[in-house]
Amino acid sequence: MSFASAGRRASTCRAGWGTLPTVDFIYVKIPATDALANREHAIHEALETALAAEAAGALIGWGASLEGLPARRPARVAFHRIDVETGDAGHARTVLRRALSALTLPPGTELHYSEGGVPLQEVLGANGWSPPQALAR
Repeated sequence: MSFASAGRRASTCRAGWGTLPTVDFIYVKIPATDALANREHAIHEALETALAAEAAGALIGWGASLEGLPARRPARVAFHRIDVETGDAGHARTVLRRALSALTLPPGTELHYSEGGVPLQEVLGANGWSPPQALAR
């Protein structure tokens, strides 16, 4: 699915190129577990299908997020990260929350995005998604 069909907004470019789409970026972090390694493809497919069904965005990449590098400890895979492009971040977050919850992912799964330049995250817990929390810069 291309961004053109992902429910885009438009903004005027100052360089005189006319109207260009505004793109929002969201990423998901799923705690790395042995069970997750066997489900990654199915998770990607389920999220892409959910986003496409509601013209809410598209997966643009995924991979391992490492832990331990800044502290010079041996690196280990801590999360599986999934990157999403959307033209309507609010709608995409609603679709992602619903799809991620249906996949019965482990507590600690995170949804990251920005609003008004403020980085935010929501965390999946035993009782559902937390309210958005601002992240330190």
